[in-house]
Amino acid sequence: MNRSMDVAHMQARIRDMLANTGEISNAASLARSQDVFAAGLTGFTAVQLMLELEAAFGVRFPADMLNCRSFSSVESIETCVAQLLDGQRAA
Repeated sequence: MNRSMDVAHMQARIRDMLANTGEISNAASLARSQDVFAAGLTGFTAVQLMLELEAAFGVRFPADMLNCRSFSSVESIETCVAQLLDGQRAA
């Protein structure tokens, strides 16, 4: 699978996870940079989302990524997951 397919798959998975929180009814149509907290995500479900992301992608979020900025949009979530995956590949 090429990198663009990986990114498209990751975006789809993240959007599915956001939709599954039950708090964001329009997760599929969110702009990549749109604020997911303004769209309805809460701090509690952000933690649930983080746990789901860790399980789905086989990563662990380090303490420096545990902030609202890391989970503020589909784009920021995707960037964090990609950095974590890239770190695993380099290790």
